[in-house]
Amino acid sequence: IIAVESGFKPNARSHGAKGAMQIRLSFHQDRVVGPFNFREQVRVGTEILREYCEQNEHSRLAAIVSYKVGIDAYQRGRRDKRYWHEYSRQVAFFKTPPVVV
Repeated sequence: IIAVESGFKPNARSHGAKGAMQIRLSFHQDRVVGPFNFREQVRVGTEILREYCEQNEHSRLAAIVSYKVGIDAYQRGRRDKRYWHEYSRQVAFFKTPPVVV
């Protein structure tokens, strides 16, 4: 998620979202103490993903897409296939075993 959301940049900003996990402070202000604190971002982002997974019948795919488009938009039928594709590509990249030279 961090690779896709911010490219691992802890000070990233985009459309009202901040930090490595690109948390929207307008929705999650009560959870975030320091929006650019990496550990805080991971903690809050993980909480959000866990909640979205539970709200979507424990589907990790639904939780990840909900994270991008917002849980309400996802439940109304909005999807972002490009985001899922990029996320899948990043996960595949990080799961690739190292090449021994």
